[in-house]
Amino acid sequence: MGKTYALRYLNLNVTARLEDQLEVKMGLRTQRVPVEAVRFVYVAAQGNYQELVVAYDKPDGKRGILRAYANAGDPQFKLLADDLAGLRAGADLRALPRADAFKQMGARDTQRVMMVVMPVVVMAVLCIAMAPFIIHAFDSGAQTVNAEELGKVKLTTSNLTLRGELDLERYLEVTRTKNGVKTSASFQIPVYPRGAPEGSYVPVVLKTNEMITFALDRLAAQGEWKCTLRNVLWEGVAGADRDFMRDTLHLNVDGQTLLCELDDGKNLSPLALIGIVLVSGLFVSGIIVLAVMMQRRKQR
Repeated sequence: MGKTYALRYLNLNVTARLEDQLEVKMGLRTQRVPVEAVRFVYVAAQGNYQELVVAYDKPDGKRGILRAYANAGDPQFKLLADDLAGLRAGADLRALPRADAFKQMGARDTQRVMMVVMPVVVMAVLCIAMAPFIIHAFDSGAQTVNAEELGKVKLTTSNLTLRGELDLERYLEVTRTKNGVKTSASFQIPVYPRGAPEGSYVPVVLKTNEMITFALDRLAAQGEWKCTLRNVLWEGVAGADRDFMRDTLHLNVDGQTLLCELDDGKNLSPLALIGIVLVSGLFVSGIIVLAVMMQRRKQR
């Protein structure tokens, strides 16, 4: 008669069943190993969770590894490990040092892999997140364009001098808060072609930091503004912002309405931006690797 174990890993339910084969289900993944093929069993502590490592022989004679996870202290996990370890003499490697156990099983230690992979993953995530800024930083061009020309003329750069008229009666204020307290805000101001009648299509909105009324009036009086067209990858007017402009402010905007961010003269050079990404990536990676090393030391 088979035996079923109900485990918890983070917020996931993990089900294991032991009969003529070991079956482990977690999410959409199911792993199965014939009981007679099981050779070694080891439990590796991984901080707030624990890893069950089962080494078994495949039909082709090669060594296979099954891994199952559960939160630290899960009683069902310990019961499963005990039952598996009792399947055959010499299968239980839990008393061995971590490195020796993994070597005997022919398995890779996921903590060692993490120490190598995580810095690469962190750096990749940072590069992806910062990709639009990096691309803009390498854009050294400049182009002057009228609001009505957007979508009609070819743009050779994202660094624009935009000409048109601002609508200071209907603009979007995006507020950022922390614990219910306003920390900062930005404006998205419709830019019309000069002389455009009321209700005309809005080809672009100008994004600025929060300004007082006097500063807004002075900005509008300029008639042209140096700005960076946010049109790289996922940049642009957010869908929720566009819906608010259309439904609440009754502005004639659509998915083709562009976003141009006012140049504040504080743009970073490409080398400075890449340096920030590298330093941040190395710092975060160093913390992760140090935490893993400390955890490994505790487990020796």
